[in-house]
Amino acid sequence: MSSSATPPARTPLDFYVPAKGYAEAAKIIVLSPLRESRVEMTYLPIHMLLGFSVELYLKSWLCREGIHEDILRKKPYGHDLGNLYKEATSRNLKNISGLDHLVQQLHGPHTDFTYRYFRSDLIFDNTDFRSAFEITDRLDVEVDTHIGASASHGLQPGH
Repeated sequence: MSSSATPPARTPLDFYVPAKGYAEAAKIIVLSPLRESRVEMTYLPIHMLLGFSVELYLKSWLCREGIHEDILRKKPYGHDLGNLYKEATSRNLKNISGLDHLVQQLHGPHTDFTYRYFRSDLIFDNTDFRSAFEITDRLDVEVDTHIGASASHGLQPGH
């Protein structure tokens, strides 16, 4: 394949795999004993991983619903968690307890890249990571079931 060839369109699985990886990486950071002396240093990276995880889970859902990646990468979607969530729920993503609150909490700083670019005057609310991970785990199962990621390997969603 030449470098000028157009790559194939992303599939729902192409969004799902990194979404799950980002969620798991955030959990590993939070649960690491090394974090005890570095809590403040890990705040932004954990939230960035959570934000991208939620973004990609929602894009996976929407891709499965027929929205092409080129549309998902641009406004009104892009990194806009609020618009992605609204569209996914309008396309039958079920009500996952707490997901609306998590999206609302992550939306602003994720959408405007605050989690990527540090400023010394930033003040953040504390995040209950245990609850956030329970929510992303439930989102994972819903998206996995919808796109058939685990089923394609003979596994149960949430394995």
